[in-house]
Amino acid sequence: ARGGGAEDPEAIPGTSGAQVRVGGAGPPECGGGCAARVARLRGAAAGAGGARKVPLLQDAVGGHRVRAADAGGAQDARDQAAERGGDAAKEKAETEQQVEVLLKEIAEFELAVKGLEKEMHELNRVEIESTGVLDEEAKVQLREQKMRLDREFGTMLTKIADRRERLQTFETKLQKLDKARQLKEADLRDLERKLVVLLEEQQKE
Repeated sequence: ARGGGAEDPEAIPGTSGAQVRVGGAGPPECGGGCAARVARLRGAAAGAGGARKVPLLQDAVGGHRVRAADAGGAQDARDQAAERGGDAAKEKAETEQQVEVLLKEIAEFELAVKGLEKEMHELNRVEIESTGVLDEEAKVQLREQKMRLDREFGTMLTKIADRRERLQTFETKLQKLDKARQLKEADLRDLERKLVVLLEEQQKE
């Protein structure tokens, strides 16, 4: 310690009321313990200063600097993207199931139309072959049967058109879902790449 009341600018206060010089061996009464204490004080000071600093990591993707804590945010974003991808997959599966139902209905209606066409051809054949033979009552019954077939035929065609229109809507929806899935997968790969970069840089710190 120096006299005259002037403090040594290189000394570190707090050593039993005395000042210990950073670069020196300290007063003779300290013995070898002063050097060890100086080293501890240096380490404490460096630790206190370093604790206030948040390491910045270089984001290799965007060219910006991000905090190390952002690695957790990237992981959260990755988890959210994966969850949204699961919802999209569920919606796609439900839409595909509806498409299968429509295709089955269309096949059944088309089969019914073929049956009606066959029945109509048979009535026309009977009408031609029975010309001049059928009485008025039989002719009325024949006409009523043909009118019934016409109504059923028109109903089936309307149903088929309706199912085809709905099918087109679902197919368009599936295309949009598939495109959205591809975009989400690309975003997920980008997030994973960012997360890897952040974690690698954090380990280097």
